[in-house]
Amino acid sequence: MTYCLGIKVDEGIVCLADGRITSGNQVTNAQKLSMHGSGSAQFAVMTSGLRSLRDKTLAYLDLDMRKNHPTGFATLLDAVTAFCH
Repeated sequence: MTYCLGIKVDEGIVCLADGRITSGNQVTNAQKLSMHGSGSAQFAVMTSGLRSLRDKTLAYLDLDMRKNHPTGFATLLDAVTAFCH
């Protein structure tokens, strides 16, 4: 089972994720948190589940940010919409 959890605190946000992957007798760690945007317009994307799906989704998000939003998103809703497309 994998999980991602974000907790808002007075100082900001705490992000937790299970990054341990077990397959048979092999154990590896995977990155579950990535930061996007720049300056004060940064946001975190946390994922769990299939790594190939995560990588492709984030690649499309980065492409959309470079082509359509080079200065960042105006709202968090704009960022979520780009992530979902």
